[in-house]
Amino acid sequence: SSAQETVENIEKVFTELICFLEKKRSEIKEQIRAQEKTEIDRAEKLHKHLDQELTELQKKTSRD
Repeated sequence: SSAQETVENIEKVFTELICFLEKKRSEIKEQIRAQEKTEIDRAEKLHKHLDQELTELQKKTSRD
């Protein structure tokens, strides 16, 4: 019947929508994790660089 076809079409549309949203959610989570890793790596490099600068300054200060 027409009502049955309508229900089936709606079910299909909602199923496709749910799959699409789940895929997007997964992609966004991965993107967030990648950005987090990038920022952590950047912060660690900066921290290491600052430690090296501090060590150099301490050496210069102790010589003076």
